[in-house]
Amino acid sequence: MVAEVILTIVFAIALYAFLIWAYNSPEEVLELRRREYQENEFSPRVLRYIKTSSMFTMVAAPFVLGTLLFKPDIFGIILMLFIFAVVIIVAVIMLKAERQS
Repeated sequence: MVAEVILTIVFAIALYAFLIWAYNSPEEVLELRRREYQENEFSPRVLRYIKTSSMFTMVAAPFVLGTLLFKPDIFGIILMLFIFAVVIIVAVIMLKAERQS
């Protein structure tokens, strides 16, 4: 159990470091895939999507990681719900923001 907690904490630190980096500089995150896009500038929608999804993931990730530690039998269900929630909720936030502007 102690090893699982340590591995989860190490994974969480790496995950949060990436998410904070993605929130603060989404352009650099997109530079990782620059070869595929061949564009000079990225759409503001894409940048807003990265910021919104990383913020939502920072809020919801502790629930998924806590489930991994304390209820491993339902971890798969929670992980699927988390992935669908990120996609759906971030899409709704993006559409609502686009309608307001």
